[in-house]
Amino acid sequence: MKYPRTVERMQVEGDQPCTQPREPSKRKSLRPYLTIFASGTGQTICRSPSMESSTHYLEGPSFDRLGNLYCVDLVFGRIFCVDTKGEFHVVVEYDGEPNGLKIHRDGRLFVADRRHGIIVIDPATKRIQNIVERYNQEPFKGPNDLVFSPAGDLYFTDQGMSDLVNATGRVFRLRADGRLDLLLEKLPSPYGIALDPSGRVLYVALTRANSIIKVPVLPDGRPIPRAEFYPAERRRRTRRHCRGQRGRDGGGPSPAGCGVALR
Repeated sequence: MKYPRTVERMQVEGDQPCTQPREPSKRKSLRPYLTIFASGTGQTICRSPSMESSTHYLEGPSFDRLGNLYCVDLVFGRIFCVDTKGEFHVVVEYDGEPNGLKIHRDGRLFVADRRHGIIVIDPATKRIQNIVERYNQEPFKGPNDLVFSPAGDLYFTDQGMSDLVNATGRVFRLRADGRLDLLLEKLPSPYGIALDPSGRVLYVALTRANSIIKVPVLPDGRPIPRAEFYPAERRRRTRRHCRGQRGRDGGGPSPAGCGVALR
């Protein structure tokens, strides 16, 4: 899928830092539309309006240990940081399509990029490093979301353009030692991904199938046959389901580990 390009960006080149300067953006506003609510209260914490809100595509909200919120702008290849005062800051802007973001325990930003695979960004130095972009010499279809296990392994979905007709989506695990494993395949549009607090149960949202799969994970990280949850409307096989209506997106487990919420 192609997205509009309106500014020059830095280029991701393997594990080399992006040092190429770029021209300042000429857009009227760098602040996309985002509203953050306090959980359980409905109180608005941050609201950032923009005249160009329809051109942005924000994904991957993640908080660091200082309470700063990071997110990605898929359309314009930007990583945002929203500080505790609700102010937006551009961390980096590069030639890519970031679609998901998680923060490592050491503070680095791991990004699922639809064009470049999994990249790592140091928010202090702005250094961008590409750590994996293919599996067995085959480029990824388009990584979407990612999550860390308690052991430090990184699980991520490879959605691409898969759907009910073209069920070619996959789920990978990038181990802490750098090894890459293909865990699940032949999935219709795997989107959001989450682990329970113990790291023993993996949840994957299949957005075009409008369903969620629950995958128990063995102690060595291998998945065992999955159970799938289908909403009632999935039983109605209509032409609209040939490609699949938009279903579940991202999510995460409850603090008690008794459930998972996928929007």
